Amino acid sequence: MVYTHIPLSEFYELDRKLKKKEKGKKRHKEGNKRNDKEKKKKGHKREIKNEKERNEKTGAQFFILPALKPRAGTS
Repeated sequence: MVYTHIPLSEFYELDRKLKKKEKGKKRHKEGNKRNDKEKKKKGHKREIKNEKERNEKTGAQFFILPALKPRAGTS
């Protein structure tokens, strides 16, 4: 393991960013659980529609046209 010296303020900033990232992951996980429950209630057609919308939003690789467009927030 390699040790390095960094200013304390920099350490706190990195620590804060890491905690924020983990908190976001946890929130997404909880949201996904809730979405799965809602999907089961609404039925199969709705599930297919949601899947298509999600793929378009994320620019999934098998959707050629959306993948060529820049995604929102990446400019």
